[in-house]
Amino acid sequence: MEHWNQIVTAAMMGTDKSLVNASALPAELSEAAALITANTNIGKEEQFLQLGALLMNFRQCGVTALPDPGVNVSKAAAELLPYCSNNAMQRLQDVVAEDMDSLTLLWLQLCTQKKQLIQPAYVPTMLEQATYNKKWQPMVTACCGKRGEWLSQFNNAWNFSANQTADDAWQTGSPEQRKQVLRDQRAVNPSEAIAMLQAVWPQEDANTKQGFLELLYDNISGRDLAFLEPLLAEKSKKVKAEAVQLLLLIPTSGLIRKYEDTLKKLVTVQKEKTLLGMSSKLKLHFAPAESIKKEQAALGLEPKSTEHGYSDEEFIYYQLLRSVQPAFWERYLELPGDKIVELFQSDALGKKLIPALVLAAVANKDKRWGEILFSKSDVLYTDVLPLLPKEKREASMLRFFDSAAQDIMKAAFESDSPWSLPLASKVMIHIANNPYQYPKNMMQKHIRLIPDEVAGYLDSIKVQEEYKMNLWRSTAAYLKQLLNTRKEIINAFNV
Repeated sequence: MEHWNQIVTAAMMGTDKSLVNASALPAELSEAAALITANTNIGKEEQFLQLGALLMNFRQCGVTALPDPGVNVSKAAAELLPYCSNNAMQRLQDVVAEDMDSLTLLWLQLCTQKKQLIQPAYVPTMLEQATYNKKWQPMVTACCGKRGEWLSQFNNAWNFSANQTADDAWQTGSPEQRKQVLRDQRAVNPSEAIAMLQAVWPQEDANTKQGFLELLYDNISGRDLAFLEPLLAEKSKKVKAEAVQLLLLIPTSGLIRKYEDTLKKLVTVQKEKTLLGMSSKLKLHFAPAESIKKEQAALGLEPKSTEHGYSDEEFIYYQLLRSVQPAFWERYLELPGDKIVELFQSDALGKKLIPALVLAAVANKDKRWGEILFSKSDVLYTDVLPLLPKEKREASMLRFFDSAAQDIMKAAFESDSPWSLPLASKVMIHIANNPYQYPKNMMQKHIRLIPDEVAGYLDSIKVQEEYKMNLWRSTAAYLKQLLNTRKEIINAFNV
């Protein structure tokens, strides 16, 4: 260190005031230093620079650590899985360097599926990446193998890769680790997941409680009632609100029965004679919501409308309808779903409340009612689209694209499966003509949805306004790079 201080001092004060003492440099450099100082063809400034370069290279070669008999570190255990190919490693380094998070995630998924490992030199980099991308942690742990477990003991931030049991992670892990344990348990043993929550519930804060409840929507059923119903007495409004939403997804919950009983008081079907009196037809009748004023608070209904276009009374109905399962109407009115939708459409208030039926179908992931509402409605409800089979969903998106482009674009980016080429083409044309709304990072974020065939179509897209052309060309070039990189990653693991 003293030798380097001489270089720093000379650099700050100038070679006229502080010369580097070549004889004081490390013994290993004496021969080379003597050649530099003996060279009369260079000035003292050049001499200083050469001595500095010599010492810098010497320092970069590293030093031998002093032995410490008190340190006892075992070696990493032998790996049980093979390392990925050099080609795959290069692809990983490329996407990490370019901050292509979605493609890094794809790489980790493929590496995990193929039961391969990241090559040792890059393990610290990926452990560090996973400290910022917490959802990657389980896959990074799997892909870093035994060496990752070993390295985690030297850096607390990498503790997620330690070889801990699920119970250890649940009791002492980070918030993300604990959520992952609960998520995994909920998938394989829903009742055990509830038992885990019950054991720790009293000691958790409101934010943690709400985060845990958000994981219970998968596999929700009547077995969860004993845990959820007491949560209606929680002090935290957000915890109580989350519990209410979960209870409304369980047909046998006491809360949903109260909602259904209330609707039975308010909504009835009456027979009305036709114009000539020769026959009759069914018609919905809505009683004044004032009749259940005393029950509103107990049901958790908001008395004042917070939904645009709905009066306070209409909003009471809106809240009730969006909260009960659509199949309730079939049981109560003893009519098929399509006839019930027709009844709502033939009534002024009923037609206004159809969006609430849509929300109920979406919340309950009721695909059958999603198709009924879609087929019987002359209005595009984009919330229903995820409930439709892919072919029907995309056919509808293409049909309504020109008249409701913004809504369709939103639905397209929320898709759970890759787009067909016709839909992808429509989306790209819209992006090309609205490039400021769809920046490059949006392409990267949603690359999983975009089919490879789009790459050959991008250059033929016409931009209506010339000033948007350069931005679109830049976006298209970036998208081609993304598609090519994705293909290279997939090929690297398929060899």
